[in-house]
Amino acid sequence: MKVFLWFFILILLFTPQASPVSVLFDNTKDEQAGNADWVIDDDQPIPLPFNPSSAESWLGGISSWGFSLWGEGFLVHTLPPDSALTYGDSSNSMDLSKYDLFVVCEPQLFFSSSEKRAVLQWVHDGGSLFMVADHNSSDRNSNGIYDDSPRVWNDLGVDTCFGIHFDTTGEANNSITQTSGNVDTAITDPIINGHWGRGDSLAFHGGTTMVLYPEKNPTVQGHIWMEGTPQGNYNVMLATCRYGQGRVVSIGDSSPADDGTGAPGDRLYDGWNEAADKVIFLNSCYWLLEDVLNVSQNLPVPPQRMQLHFGNYPNPFNSSTTIQFTLPRAQRVSLEIYNPLGEKVRTLLQGTEQEGKIIWDGENWRGKSLPSGIYLACLRAGGKGYWLKLLLLR
Repeated sequence: MKVFLWFFILILLFTPQASPVSVLFDNTKDEQAGNADWVIDDDQPIPLPFNPSSAESWLGGISSWGFSLWGEGFLVHTLPPDSALTYGDSSNSMDLSKYDLFVVCEPQLFFSSSEKRAVLQWVHDGGSLFMVADHNSSDRNSNGIYDDSPRVWNDLGVDTCFGIHFDTTGEANNSITQTSGNVDTAITDPIINGHWGRGDSLAFHGGTTMVLYPEKNPTVQGHIWMEGTPQGNYNVMLATCRYGQGRVVSIGDSSPADDGTGAPGDRLYDGWNEAADKVIFLNSCYWLLEDVLNVSQNLPVPPQRMQLHFGNYPNPFNSSTTIQFTLPRAQRVSLEIYNPLGEKVRTLLQGTEQEGKIIWDGENWRGKSLPSGIYLACLRAGGKGYWLKLLLLR
């Protein structure tokens, strides 16, 4: 089983992808220390079962976050403990270059010098980073307050690069509990009014605020502030910025991401469904992935400018689904179907084509009907692989 799972990982990670969007959740910084459980699932790097019926199918305090992104068609993986955190290392199958979004929820260990360089360079080159902190002295691994998440983030150099500073000892509002509706009123704010709807409030349960330094990064901006405070550079609960070609979201509390469904014995609280927490987190993810999604959604464009169309209908499907593709020119292509374990179950096309419309009947190469579940169609053309998630319902 493990051999098949790693084979599946290698297929997904080593093949250049236009789709689906890939998200990596970190677990190298003691995110499961003590009573914390800031992972999407105990099964890592791939959350199992591969076809969850609900967020409760995965065992992690932020499983609903991962499940929601999975439901949008994104790949979601976890970087397991003791894994290498690298950028540009071709020998690392989980190198940051393989992913579009890196989520680090309440890190308890400092980034090494090489890890700092990797993360910052990856963002600068176009990666998206979601930074989640917690209140001052939130020492989950009991190794001293100076390894709590606000200090870990500050030590990364986020004040200089991103123009964001998390408040710690001796600084104002480093441990607040409140539900704030003090949000940006601009109708165009993508965090407040985004893909998932309007996020008009955010609930903190022991979170820290941030100070913004626009003189260090002129793109930094707040989106949510403490209740009753001015909408300026202080008392910020959620902020964003751009750094080079990349994007960053920072929030001062992990409670809004907690869905209350972690491992038995952990002190958990369902903040995911409180206030508009879920909407704000998912809107934030969509803003972080905006550049990637503009490509992978294959928005209609004039035929002479079209680079790729790859989709299927209906989806979900029962008896059959039609897989359709259009390429910029005729070229050698193959279309194959894989199961969740990375095993190829059917080859639908091999030849030279510019476009195609192919019906898959949910059967393998032996003509045997496959069970319900998620399958992956892989279109290979021009030395690249493009992936499509198919949901078969018997």
